[in-house]
Amino acid sequence: MFADAMKALYIILYIAPFSILRYYPFINKLRISLPKLCGIYTAMLFIEIVGFLWLARHDSWNLQYTQIYRMLFSIFFALFSFAVIKEKFLKHFFVYLVMFVYSAIVCRTAHMIEGLLNPYFPGVPDYFITNITILLELGISYPVVFRFFKTKFTPLLATKNTEVWKYIWIMPMILIIFGFLFGADLSNETVSDWRHFVSRGVMSLGLFCCCFILIKVLEQTNQNATLNENVRMTGKLLAAQSNHYKMLTDNINKAKAAKHDLHHHILLMQSYLHNKQFEELEEYLNQYQVRLTESTQPSFCQHYIVDAILQHYRSVAAESEIQFAVKVDMPVQVAIEDLDICIILGNIIENAIEACQRMQDTGRFIKLHIKIIGNMVVVTLDNSYDGSVRETALALAS
Repeated sequence: MFADAMKALYIILYIAPFSILRYYPFINKLRISLPKLCGIYTAMLFIEIVGFLWLARHDSWNLQYTQIYRMLFSIFFALFSFAVIKEKFLKHFFVYLVMFVYSAIVCRTAHMIEGLLNPYFPGVPDYFITNITILLELGISYPVVFRFFKTKFTPLLATKNTEVWKYIWIMPMILIIFGFLFGADLSNETVSDWRHFVSRGVMSLGLFCCCFILIKVLEQTNQNATLNENVRMTGKLLAAQSNHYKMLTDNINKAKAAKHDLHHHILLMQSYLHNKQFEELEEYLNQYQVRLTESTQPSFCQHYIVDAILQHYRSVAAESEIQFAVKVDMPVQVAIEDLDICIILGNIIENAIEACQRMQDTGRFIKLHIKIIGNMVVVTLDNSYDGSVRETALALAS
């Protein structure tokens, strides 16, 4: 009974801890609910354990057959994960390779230690030493690896640089194949050779370093993409501020011209009053009021950056004959960086303008509402579009 328990525990330790790392980065991109996934996974793991216990009772069963059996179920679990996760294949294939490298380092090291210690503990059941070694390895390394997946690796999966994912998986794949070709033999004769132990250690260290370097490269690539987006939106912000400054300058010049002409207007109105031409005076005042209204560019809000951005995109919308309706209730200062405000407003308004520009008929409109609720800046935007929605495998495309 104890021997069977060790075999069952071995299968659990070989699959469960590393499956958590496999699915954690994509916990919000599953095709089925998390409870259903856990139920299916438990059933598959139970089937593997029962099959392994039955096959291990045969006298001809050995460690090589165990590796083949494990590998067949590993392939099955891998295919299942690819079917369940809604993500680009190469992206979560790289995650699978990183997880596989970690599991290979832990489990194969445990097998080597069992092979080295078995001659000194002849009465110990199979997989007992392996299970103890795996538990020790996981106890030391798993919190660090999981924290790395959570804080460093998972955020990098949001990078939109598709070129990176086309090639980043190649190096760990080559090293894994190399490990299978030259390190799969775990017989007692091979394991007892110190050169095999050293070569396995160097190979494991090389795999770990390779994945770590690739992740750091990916992190740098993601930072570069963020910087490029910030530079692009900074250019947009500068253009909006330049247009806003030009508008303010034009208004100042118009105010100076109006002040200069005010003397002539007063003389003309006095002449109408003196001659009792009240109808002409009323008509003249109406015309003057219309002219003042046409030349005035109202401010959207007190926040200078938001007002500059909205003034800029109002001009862009007017060029495309888009009705641009804005209602903003925003103070001079908010707890958001100016660049972040520029990125958020710039992206959603640009997407709305592009959607309106694809329309062939009239009726183009954009309705933007910005309001402060508590400590939050609430932004809602409605826009017309041509009726067609572009979808990718994961989301709606803007």
